[in-house]
Amino acid sequence: MTVSPLTLPDAVTVRTVEPRVEVAWFAALCSDDYEYLGVPDGALRSNFSHCRSIAMAADRLGYGNILLPSS
Repeated sequence: MTVSPLTLPDAVTVRTVEPRVEVAWFAALCSDDYEYLGVPDGALRSNFSHCRSIAMAADRLGYGNILLPSS
């Protein structure tokens, strides 16, 4: 990657920012009530409380967005 210098007044500071990777949290909000294959877990059943806990965990861990399935 080639960076071309800019001519700016002395009072302006230019900072080069490297490209970053954005990672989204995939929130399996529906049909994901299995902790293990074939073993349903009622605590993981899609409801407001479960979906809220997913969103709160993603926020607490610093994710900037959440991918929501649309079935």
